[in-house]
Parts: sequence; structure tokens; C-alpha cells
Amino acid sequence: MEIDYEIVGKRIKEYRERLDLTQEDLAFAIGTSSAYISEMERALKKPSLDKLADIAEVLGVTVNDFIYPASITMTNVKELKSAFLKRISKYTLDEQSRLLDNLDSIVDIVSTK
Repeated sequence: MEIDYEIVGKRIKEYRERLDLTQEDLAFAIGTSSAYISEMERALKKPSLDKLADIAEVLGVTVNDFIYPASITMTNVKELKSAFLKRISKYTLDEQSRLLDNLDSIVDIVSTK
């Protein structure tokens, strides 16, 4: 498996911003420069595993959270549910029922893979 450092950088930025940390804050916490954090987030620098572990510890996540696809959390589920309900609310009840039937079929197909 090849690591996609562009995704790693985007995830580092996302987690950092969720905690309302600046690049300077994160840099200070792991003993590096804000320029290095900026370059990492833009995939201009490839962080070592040790640096990723340091960043993950500060941000309260795991290194896997940077590398592998995001796992589904309850927040994600609530956001998805809300977006789905909003999207189908413009349809009639009959159309909503058909959409849900189709969704059930899709879930069945996906869950068998």
C-alpha cells in the first residue's frame, strides 16, 4: 500500500482545525516549525512515522486516522441521516417510500461485498 500524503496532509489539517489549533500551535506541541506543518498539510513534505505519531497524539487521533479512509462515527451518521432526510423531504410520501426501497436494495448489495 502506498501512502497518499495529500490525503494525510488534508486529514492533519482537518483534525487540527477541529481542535481550533493553528499551525503554530501544532508545531510548538511537536517541536517543529509552522512552515513544516504547512508543507506537510500541502503534501510538500512527507512526515516520518514518528512525526505522524507525535501529531496524532496531540490531535487525539491515531496514525491510522491519517492514512486509512475515515471510519464512520456517530457524528458522521447523524450528518448523513440529516442530509438524506433533507434531500428526500421535497418528494411525495410515495416517492420517499420508493427511494427508501431502493436504498434498502443498495444496502443489501453493498453489505454482501
